[in-house]
Amino acid sequence: MNTYEVVSLLFLGGSFLIALLTYVDRNNKRKFMLCKNLKNSYLPNGVA
Repeated sequence: MNTYEVVSLLFLGGSFLIALLTYVDRNNKRKFMLCKNLKNSYLPNGVA
């Protein structure tokens, strides 16, 4: 493997990792907001 191939693989691997972490983070935020909204809809005002 030459330097170009190594740099290309590192760049592609880093891009994939960033995309994966972004996807996981968005899913966790969406689930958290869904749970928060459900909890607020079932509890009376002022209780949370």
